[in-house]
Formats: sequence, C-alpha cells, structure tokens
Amino acid sequence: MRLDRSRFRDLLYISAADAKPPLFVGVPSMPNHVVGRDELVTTLVGRLRSGNQLALSAEGLPGVGKTTLAIALAHHRGLLQHFRDGVLWAGLGRQPDVLGTLASWGEALGRDVTDQTNEADRAQAVKNAIGQRRLLLVIDDAWDIDAARFLRCGGPFCCHLLTTRHQDIARAFAGASQVETVPVLEEDPAFELLQTLAPEACAADPAAARELAGATGGLPLVLELLGGYLAVPERGYFRELATEALAALRDPQHRLQLACRRLGALKSPAMTLRETIELSLADLPVEVVAAFYALGAFAAKPEPFDLEAARAVTEADARTLALLVARNLVEKVGERLALHQTLADVARTQLRAEAVARHRGYYLDLVNRDREAWRHIEAVYGQIQWAWGVLRDDETVLNYVWALGVYQKRRGLWREYVAWAKRGLRIAEGFERRNDVGTLLNNIGAVYDNLGRRQEALEYYQRALPITEEVGDRAGLATTLNNIGLVYNNLGRRQEALDSYQRALPTFEEVGDRAGESVTRYNIAMVYRQEGCLQEAVAELKRVVELDVLLQHPDLEQDKAMLAQVEAEWRAQQSEGGGE
Repeated sequence: MRLDRSRFRDLLYISAADAKPPLFVGVPSMPNHVVGRDELVTTLVGRLRSGNQLALSAEGLPGVGKTTLAIALAHHRGLLQHFRDGVLWAGLGRQPDVLGTLASWGEALGRDVTDQTNEADRAQAVKNAIGQRRLLLVIDDAWDIDAARFLRCGGPFCCHLLTTRHQDIARAFAGASQVETVPVLEEDPAFELLQTLAPEACAADPAAARELAGATGGLPLVLELLGGYLAVPERGYFRELATEALAALRDPQHRLQLACRRLGALKSPAMTLRETIELSLADLPVEVVAAFYALGAFAAKPEPFDLEAARAVTEADARTLALLVARNLVEKVGERLALHQTLADVARTQLRAEAVARHRGYYLDLVNRDREAWRHIEAVYGQIQWAWGVLRDDETVLNYVWALGVYQKRRGLWREYVAWAKRGLRIAEGFERRNDVGTLLNNIGAVYDNLGRRQEALEYYQRALPITEEVGDRAGLATTLNNIGLVYNNLGRRQEALDSYQRALPTFEEVGDRAGESVTRYNIAMVYRQEGCLQEAVAELKRVVELDVLLQHPDLEQDKAMLAQVEAEWRAQQSEGGGE
C-alpha cells in the first residue's frame, strides 16, 4: 500500500495552523517537499535530543538540501516537545550579521542587548537571557567560523545545529565526531521527488523519467529545477512562443525527451547544476530570462525580498516572476521571495549594471521614507548590506551613510556605523565636501566616545574643529567644542573640559541655540561642582532651569532637583567655612 505522504507529514511536522512554541524566531516556513530524508531526520532528532553533544553540524554539497533538512528539524513535533521553549534561527550566508541576529534573539527573549557593542558581550547577554530555557539554536549556511561561534550562545539545556558547505567549519564548530554529512538522494527517493513535482511527465514515460532523475546525481536542487521545467504549470506565460513550439511543449513526453536529449541523461552519469539552470531558461520568453538575470542584483539566501522589490529591480510583472517561482528558479518563502546562492551566482554572470542601480535605489528610497522606522528597515537590512557591499566609491556612498545612520545607532551597530562613516569620510574628502567631512568626523568621534574609546574620540573631534570653523558652521563648531569638553571631562582633564565648554557657550548664544546653551551650562556646572566651586555651579544651574522653563524641556524637574542638591552642598560648604 502506498504511503499517504501528506498524512505522514502532518503527523511528523507542525503545520502553519498549529500553535508554535513560545519562541519560534526567524524559522522559515516548512518546505512542500521533504523526500527521502525520513531515516536521517530520525537519526538527527535522536542525536539532538540525547544531550550528549552541545552542537551538531550538517555539511554537504550546494543544493543537497542542508537548509531544507534544518527547517524540517525545526518543525519536527518530537524535537519541539523536547526543546519546549522553541527555536532560534539564524541565517548567515556570505555576509553574516551577527550583531543584528543577536539583537533580534535578545528582543524575542525580552532583553535589549544593543547596549553591548561587540559580538562577544552581546552573545553573553543573550546567553544570560536564555538562562534555563530549552531551545534549539539553528545556525544556517555558515561561511565563517567566528560568526558561527558567536551564535553558539545557548544555555545548559539548549542544543545547536549548524549547516555549512565547508567541512573545516563543520569540524571546527562541532568536532569531527559530531559532523553529519548530508547525502544526495538515493535512486528511488530521487525519482519520487521528480514524480511529486512533475507527475504528468513522469507518467508519460516512467523509464525515461527515472533515468533522468538518476542522472541528477540525487541532488535535490537539480531535481526541483527539472520538476519545474517538466511540469509547465501555466501555459499563458508562453504566449510569445511560436504556436507549433507551444503545442510541443504541452506534450509532457516530448518535454521529457527534450530534457533527456539536452542534458545527455541517457549517455552521461550525471548532469551539472549549471546545465539544468540553462535548460530551465532555454524555452522561456526573453523578458522572463532577463528578469532572472536581473534578480542577481539581490542578496542570495538567507536574505529574502518582497514582490514589490522584485518588480522594481527586474521591471517585470508579477506573472513573469511567478513563472520563475514555478520553475523553481526563485523560491517563495512565505509572502517573500529568495534566491539560492548557486542560482544567484549564475544570475550574476549576466547581471546588468542597470539592475544593480535599481536595487540600490529601491532600498535607499525605502529607508528615506522614514529613517526612524527601524523595524521596517530591519526586515530588509540584509539587502541593504548587500547593496552597500557592491557600491562603487562615489557620492552614493554618502547617501547610504546618511540614510542608515539612524538605524545603525538605534540598533547598536556601532562598529558597522563607524566602518560606513569612515568610508563616507574618504568619499567626502575626495569630493571636497567639507560640510560632510566635518559632520562625519563629529559623528565618528561621538560613537568612539559612546564606546569609551576617549582618545580616538578626541582625535576625530579635534580634526572636525578647524573644518567647522572653515565652512562657517557656527552651530557645528559649538557642538564640537562641547563634545571635546565631554571627552576631556571623562579623561579627568577638567580644566581643559571647562575651557572647551566656555568656548562653546557664546557660540550657542550667538546662533540662538537655547537647547545647546542649556546642555553646555549644565556641563560647566558639573565641572565646577567636581572642582568644589559650588557657587559658580549654582549660578549655571539656575540659568539651566530658566532655559528649561523657556524651552518646556522635559528634564525641568530633574534639573531643579540637581539645583536644589548643589545649593544644599553650597550651604554646607559655607557653614563649614564659617565654623573654621
């Protein structure tokens, strides 16, 4: 009796309709076809539940189905019963965002970890937040061992599952004894998968279909591409083909023979993935092929993109993109799309500069609609990072620096912000954009100050000072002087701090910046207080309170309390002096 695979699947894996565990962060949707992996899944579930190993790695060829296997495990009912608190998923790829992933995990765990500015400290904060929870942490598509190790931050009742195509990373992460190589599909499961994807073609000539499946070498990605090619799910997409060719393509047996002949399946022991991709594109209208190559402008998996972005970058309509999905040349991930790394590599062989420019412009415009909408930006940040990585060194770099600075600071991506700002600084200097140079020097100094790197902060502020004077930016000059004063004060160099504040104060008054004046007077007051000059501190704080009232500043009550405290200290000082 033939196994009812859909019924078996429902028993083995949770579905979209099932209740999820408390934490189910970043886990992709369950794929439609998981064939020939039942025994391996059972083995891996047992190993992950055993508690004998802290981590388990799965490595194999590109297209062998490592990610699909990991997704299946993350949805496995038995595994989720053991890891009852859920799953934390990280998709890494070639440009891993470790800090962003840890921030997302921390947020899901109810902990804001963005005040931790390096990977090690942030990972420790996430580990503390995990505590005694039972979680499965999946680190998918690792290309860098350091990135993977930072995400190995589960607690004593957690386990880690890593997928990578690099055997050395797998061994370094989990140890040689805990590496499970994901095999290609055996002959029968390979044919079963092809049957599932293209039932009509396989029924038309089972022997030829079985031989074609065998020629794939059991690589699931090749089988999915062939299945998409043989199924011909939508005739309307072929409207531009000649009538006789269309009639031939409607014949599943003819289509199967065409695939065998083109790929040499009857003579060659195995076909290449590249050949299969080329076959999948061969009979498509020119605009559909052009859309596929234009998709090379996007970052590959694990970074998704939505239909609106795909249409904007490819200049294709939804029906054209749907055909690429039907051919399995593009993956549909929930409501979004994604491109397998190997398919992306092929697409980029004929990627045009115009598509790259449209990708860059689309995401820049999206951010500029609302730079404060960090959650919206976070959902597409992987694509933004990709666009940044392929930017030429021209003035567009500055547009990205200004647009993303708010998000990067808000999410605690300090080092990334500094790297972007320094690149922008080189561009601004090269194009002699002096205002931008001054602003970037100040911004970099502020980040270094926040990170506690005072000497570097002071260096950048001092570089900014003559530029703000040169361009006549009086407000910028006052801000820079105030910032230099803060650094000096943090370094314990109070007289130099006071000198900088007192240079900034008249400039704030000159430009009418009452808020800046208030901040600077408060800073002066704190230096006076530290030096024991309480009468002078009180005078400055009284002016701060007056400015708070004028500006309706929310810190009014706090500043009043500080004034009262310093006045009390002053009276005590006077009393002690009188006693003497």
